[in-house]
Amino acid sequence: MKRPIFSSFALVVASFQLLVLVVILLVTLVGITLTGEFDGWVNLVAEIIIYLLAIAGYLVVVRGLRQQKSWAYAPAIAVQLIVIGIAYEDFWQDDTWYWRAFGVVLAITSIAAIVAAAKESKPKEQD
Repeated sequence: MKRPIFSSFALVVASFQLLVLVVILLVTLVGITLTGEFDGWVNLVAEIIIYLLAIAGYLVVVRGLRQQKSWAYAPAIAVQLIVIGIAYEDFWQDDTWYWRAFGVVLAITSIAAIVAAAKESKPKEQD
């Protein structure tokens, strides 16, 4: 069965975001290991657990998108809404033009993924 372009776009964006989560976790762990700067073991363990839970949950969503499961589109849209908030809060409010540009690209990509997921999540017509 051929995958619709909308479904493919939503899957690609979600897969890339999952990869970013894994990279952020690894950078956090490597940075703490190299610098030795952390607030305490409890905070470090809590942060690692939160990242692992987010990665595991989003991995389930990405797998559902890959298999074109209807239940996967709502959490994928929810994640995109969170990313739009991050794009505004972390990047748009910065004074440098390149971070603002990155925030705009991030927000536009998330909006496009929302449109793709919403279009794909519509019930299919029966033949």
